[in-house]
Amino acid sequence: MNEKHNKISFFALLQGTSKWLRTLVWVALIAAVGGGIFFLQQRMQKKSRIERTITQTITQIKAIKELCTANYCEETVISASRKKVIGSDDIAIIVKGTVRAGFDLSRLETEVLSDTAIVITLPKAKVLDVITNPSDCETFQESGKWSHEKVTRYKDIARRMILRHALADGLLHDAQQNGEERLRLFFGAMGFTSVEVVFEG
Repeated sequence: MNEKHNKISFFALLQGTSKWLRTLVWVALIAAVGGGIFFLQQRMQKKSRIERTITQTITQIKAIKELCTANYCEETVISASRKKVIGSDDIAIIVKGTVRAGFDLSRLETEVLSDTAIVITLPKAKVLDVITNPSDCETFQESGKWSHEKVTRYKDIARRMILRHALADGLLHDAQQNGEERLRLFFGAMGFTSVEVVFEG
């Protein structure tokens, strides 16, 4: 009832004013409504541009597929010995290896909360590969005859040792921390002041 009375009073007040003043009031009302509509349209267009930019960026990131965020390098020696009737045959191989750890970016997901806030979901860091090139392997000592299969087997043992040492040294933990930091910096550069990184599981 009071609202109706207020409306009537407002229009009655307009009727009692001069024509130019009534015109000025109506112009001001129309301008205010128009300004509000324009502001909402601009805000929606800006949000739409941000969403398109994020979608395109995420598509490009997923296309990379892998993000390496930590490396572990080691040089190890693997040795073997086999007895003979007299003496023994011995071999010692130096193997240099690199373990790469990071993320499967094809599983990256994002949720844009606002113009300045985003949530990024990633799988946990994993070992991407263990690299031991033939040029990184050197036979340090050898006596007797060793087949290619035997030598390859010992190199594989050395490879597994390097991987085990990398995991024990906290490679995956470092990869996860580095990945989180890189993503925060990347999306921060895009204008997001709040970047939350969540890991699956």
